[in-house]
Amino acid sequence: MSIKYILCIAFSLFSLQSIASECSIDETKYEKSIELHSEGNGNFLVSAPVELESKKLVAMRLNVKVNEPLAQSVQGELKINIVEGRGYAHINKHSSINLQTSVTIFHEDSTGCPIITVKAL
Repeated sequence: MSIKYILCIAFSLFSLQSIASECSIDETKYEKSIELHSEGNGNFLVSAPVELESKKLVAMRLNVKVNEPLAQSVQGELKINIVEGRGYAHINKHSSINLQTSVTIFHEDSTGCPIITVKAL
């Protein structure tokens, strides 16, 4: 193999690595912008801004997982209502020490990385 061939392969690998690392997601970066509003009897409203970094709120999903190693999580779409610049979703959560419950919020547009925020309940 010639040095030129090896350099081309190395350049290609570095290029692919830089493209892949361009889109990094920090699930806790905007956690403080997500609010939990207790309504009593295990009912909660979760609210999030309708826009972050010019990306629109597109989905909220409820995640439930049994507190066991290697357990699969179940995810369900939440209905979002928009009120005064915030998206709201209703959750009814009964206390269970055996379940981990969280909400995943997606802000996206047609370009760039989505903003994904996870808030534990």
